[in-house]
This record gives sequence, structure tokens and C-alpha cells, in this order.
Amino acid sequence: MEAEVKDIVYSISSNLSVNFLRYSPYFLERDVYNICSIVFNTETAIRMGYSVKNVVIEVSKESYNMWDVKKIENELNELIKLVILVDVKINIISKDTNKGRWKKKIKFSKYKGVCLFSGGVDSTTGLIYSLEKYKDTISSVFICHGDQGKVGNIIQKISRVIKRKYPLNLDVVHAPKMYSEGYSQLRGFLYVMYGAIFAKLRDAEQILITECGPTMYQMRFSPFDSITMTTHPYVMSKTKKLIQLFFNKHIELITPFEDLTKSEVAVLNPLPEIFPMSHSCIGARWIDSIQHGNEDAKEDNDGTCYGCITRRLGLITAGIEDAKYENNPLLDPKAYADHLMNLLAFSTEVLLDYENIDDFSRENIDEFNKKDLFYRFALDNICALYILIKEGKTLNHYIDNFYLDVVEELGEELFEKRIKEVRDKKYLPNFDKKVQIIT
Repeated sequence: MEAEVKDIVYSISSNLSVNFLRYSPYFLERDVYNICSIVFNTETAIRMGYSVKNVVIEVSKESYNMWDVKKIENELNELIKLVILVDVKINIISKDTNKGRWKKKIKFSKYKGVCLFSGGVDSTTGLIYSLEKYKDTISSVFICHGDQGKVGNIIQKISRVIKRKYPLNLDVVHAPKMYSEGYSQLRGFLYVMYGAIFAKLRDAEQILITECGPTMYQMRFSPFDSITMTTHPYVMSKTKKLIQLFFNKHIELITPFEDLTKSEVAVLNPLPEIFPMSHSCIGARWIDSIQHGNEDAKEDNDGTCYGCITRRLGLITAGIEDAKYENNPLLDPKAYADHLMNLLAFSTEVLLDYENIDDFSRENIDEFNKKDLFYRFALDNICALYILIKEGKTLNHYIDNFYLDVVEELGEELFEKRIKEVRDKKYLPNFDKKVQIIT
């Protein structure tokens, strides 16, 4: 492996947040942290155009002797191939990495569950809703990448607001750099595995993964469309199996928002005033730039990426004040609108002609029986256009026809009914929804 590739693949965070992993009692957690970081970095290197075929990972003799190493290697190899469609051989080898380390132990408070927190609509709602439901038995984990420290600023702002009402314990864990070469598909695996480390340390029985269903089962707009697989059922299945193999401990992965749309999730937040300071954009470069007086400053959220579009439409239908966006493809004909148009075209097809949607778009929906979920999701997206028109807004001329086609076929009454349904919180989360191991 070339030196420049090694620098990426074997880059492990040395941030103070993970310093405790250097102590000898945490050899198991350290080895899991290192393995997952290196697997994540392997995808990063491949996304950057490098060829990676074999990755050797050193672990402590203590962990190596506890594990079924061949099973772990096989699961990791299958996970990488599943997610990024590349054959990479992970080889775990034993080394005396624990000798001479400081034997210090840290007291970790015990919690029933650990909730992953990323600062977007879903995870913010999930954390606050969980704290409301389970009180002080829930801890939280935020994973901060080496090149995304600005997102950490948003997390701190949101955390301060939450702490005014709820007993929030937040563990901030630093991860390797994300870089910007396309989607990082192993992010979900990395986050849940880091969450599992803290679930073990805090003796928690479950990890709460509060992402809405349309993101978990995201559809493709074209045969080779890049979609997020961070919480795809197959990825979560592999992750759950690896947690068992690494820790020999049963930890449930709970997905309470799996059958809810973005709008249905948003209305559940007991503190909706937090949404204007939250962040869902794929980019983070402009966060805080306005507050720091940058003359070229832009809003925290760009407004044109898929994450911004689904969030914006969802919160309009939910009737909740949103964050500010730099661009508005809903109303501005000069704004980049490809993601918006693709989503609205798909939504129109779901509502009017589902059976003739291309197989690549319906693949996840049909396989996991989520047609009703995506019907409501599609309706929420068109409802947002209906609301804007009722408010006297002039829609971007590229998207007029999507609304007109649906309203002509289904009528305005359906929109009114759906908006009321969302805002009346008809659909609630299911905290008994558990990730199943798919064989």
C-alpha cells in the first residue's frame, strides 16, 4: 500500500475525546474503535480514487484471543462489498499493543439507552423525544469528524437549549476526516459502532437510531444514482451482528422513526424552536460564517442538496419554523433545482402511477413493504407546494406542473386532510421497532 494511501487508511483520531482508549482496561473498546475507523477510512480512500485491496489491522492479544476473528473479518469484508461494491480483504492480526499502558479506569454512569445525535431534524427530535419519554435513563453520542468541527458548534448550541429542560448527558467522540468526495456510505456503520462502544461502557441495553423512514429506505432517481445507505437495513443488520461478535453483548438497535415521514417526525419535537439552529445540509463549510462577520458569509444550509430539500418540504407541511437557507429552488428559478425536481417527479409518480415507477426507484420500497410510508412522504412533498401557493407564493416555473398534475387528479381536499393529519400527530414512533439480522 502506498504511503499516501496508508496515511488515509490508518488515520486514527488523537482528540482528547478518545484519550481514555489509551488506558489498558479499555483494550477492547480501543480495538473496536480502531477497526471501525480504519474500515471507514478504507471507503474514504476508495472514494478518493485510490485502489485498496488488502488492509491489515493490528489488535491487542487480549481482544484477538476473545474474538472469532475469521467471522469478524468475513462480516467486515461483506459489509464493504455490500456498501461500496469493492472487494477489500480485511486481515486482523494479534500484537502486544496493551503492554505498559496506564491502568487507569474511568467511572462511566449507567444508562438504559444511548441515542445517536447529529444535529438534524430527525436526530434532534429523536433525542428530545427520548429524553421526554425515558427521562434520565438516556445518554447521547455525537460523532464529530476531524474536518467537520463546525457541526460541533451547532451541537453545542442545541445541547445548551435542551439542557434547560432535560438532563442531557452528551458524549462527543471524534472520528477520522470525512473529506468531500461523494457520500460516505459507511458513516452509519461507524456511528452505530461508536455508539456501541459507549453503550458497553455505560451498560446500556439499546442504541436509538432516530432516522426517518424515507432516509433509511431512500429511493434511486436513476439506475446509478448515489443514495445514502447509512441506515439501510442491510447495513444495520451487519452492524448489529458485528456488535455481538466484538462485545459478546446483546445490544438492541432501535429505529423508532422507521415508519414516519420527515413531517411526521418534526411535529413530535417538544422543542420545535430548536429547528432554526439545526443543520441538515450535506455541506458544513459556511456554518457560523454570518455570526463571525465574514463579508462573503452564507447561511448554514445551502438549500439545494437532497437533505435540505426533504427537510424544507417536510417542515413546511408540518407548519414549523425552519432554518434559513442560502438558496431557494422552490421559488427562485436561478437556484439549482435538480434534486428538488427529481424528488417532486418521484412524488408525483408515487401518488398517480406507482405501478409504473422504474424498478430501481421502487427496489427498497417494495422489498421492505414501505409503500404506504412513501405515499405519505410523497403527499407531504406536494402538500408543501400547496401551502406555498395558498400563501400567495409564486413557485419556480420548473415545478408548477408537479403540483398541478396531482391537484387535478386528486383534488385539494386530500391536501387539507393530510396537513391536518400531520399536524394532529396521527402517526407516532414505535420504540419496539428493532433492527433484525438479515441472513
